[in-house]
Amino acid sequence: MSFLEQEGVLKGIIDRTKAGKADEVVAKLCKIQNTLLRATGGFMALSLPSSEEPNTYIDTLAREWNMCFERCTQPAIATDAPVIKRQPFPINYESRFPNLTKPLLVHVPVQSLQVSMSLFSIKLDLPDRPTGKRSFDDELKDLASIDFFALQMLVELLGRIDGPLFNAVRGKGYSYGAFIFIMPWSKKLVLEIDWASDIVKAALAINQVITDIQNNWDSCISDTDVSLALSIVQYNNTLVQSTPKKMLEQSISNSINGFKDATEFNRWKSVHLAAVTKNDMRRVFERYVSRFADKDYPLFRLLVTPSDTEVPAELGSFEVKTLDDISATYKADY
Repeated sequence: MSFLEQEGVLKGIIDRTKAGKADEVVAKLCKIQNTLLRATGGFMALSLPSSEEPNTYIDTLAREWNMCFERCTQPAIATDAPVIKRQPFPINYESRFPNLTKPLLVHVPVQSLQVSMSLFSIKLDLPDRPTGKRSFDDELKDLASIDFFALQMLVELLGRIDGPLFNAVRGKGYSYGAFIFIMPWSKKLVLEIDWASDIVKAALAINQVITDIQNNWDSCISDTDVSLALSIVQYNNTLVQSTPKKMLEQSISNSINGFKDATEFNRWKSVHLAAVTKNDMRRVFERYVSRFADKDYPLFRLLVTPSDTEVPAELGSFEVKTLDDISATYKADY
């Protein structure tokens, strides 16, 4: 519950109780309890002092939870799964990227728009965590995730303020910006162009930047650029652990990824980042980022533009779809 709503809810409970409507309050609380008990999935994170034995707290919670579950009078959802399962991590990521044999290019012209956006997406399957098939130390020694962290540094290098993508589109007034995102959950690498006044010129400018870097890597990417990218990544990694709330979120993420604790995750990350070289970054550039400029590579690309926008053939052969077409497909699927 949002803290903005908590005060009103608590006051409502007190007022109804004082007015002799305690049964009404209990009934609503029981309904909430029943919803939680009958939930079909999810997980709970407990924050405990490092000096305490966590299993004692977990066992107590599990015992009380199961007692509530047994007392619940509403029909149970049929399931063979246990009510509480301790530490079901790591959770395996699932690729949500279609198996494409050719580019999937979609252009959606919208009459009411005055600016455009573009979304490129390619399949990304890079390990970013230990597999658990060998000891943590052995996998770390082999730098099992070096390509993932090299790509993380490359993304920061290309997309930073006053960086290659920024200068190519925002510096020339084509678009507010161009950003690359790593999406490990859905196993995708995404290039996004936002708030474009001229989406065609922005896309062509990005293609040119990628081509220039591909043909002139050493002159385009300096050791200073690499050091700056490392600094940005290290700063961002420190930022996500800078407050109690962020530390809790990071701890949950660590558990989902199968790390024992924050110390183990930080060690995995720091050792890999320190080992990344320009050659590593060049390898992931060739394997992934360069694909954004290849109109024949099987990637997904979405263009949403004003209705009078014409897309040149050099960006690829786009299938034109209306919002009604997309809406009809969505309804048919769901």
